[in-house]
Amino acid sequence: MLQQIGSLFRGKFGNIKIRLNSNEEKFLRGLRNILFSVFCIGASLVSTNALAGETLGARKIVGLGCHNTNGVCFVTLDGGAFGATLGCSVGATNDFRFDNGDTANGKRTYAALVAASIAGKSVSVYVDGCTSQGYPNLIYYYVAS
Repeated sequence: MLQQIGSLFRGKFGNIKIRLNSNEEKFLRGLRNILFSVFCIGASLVSTNALAGETLGARKIVGLGCHNTNGVCFVTLDGGAFGATLGCSVGATNDFRFDNGDTANGKRTYAALVAASIAGKSVSVYVDGCTSQGYPNLIYYYVAS
């Protein structure tokens, strides 16, 4: 019975053709172009935000430390300044920071960076956003062998 009803509707409504006058066609084309433009702008904003951080190639650590009053740790790298694209209040700098130095992840990060510094190894880091003090924020790091 359902098959009969389905075939009845397919026969009745399957061949519907809508005819539009030229003004309606222009309106629909314009609407399609506007929607496509909005989609493209939205997609570009999403991809811009996804790529907003900075990847710093292999650099040597020339200084590091942590504040003894809170969980903020800082690292100074050799080479050119970075962070200008992040919009942090300190502007371009050779320092990055991380606010979670007093957590398990922060302690592990600090220990790895101290070991890299002592061993003279280079680190590659990715910074994005700003810390509570207005410096580039560490997202991840890699110690080169």
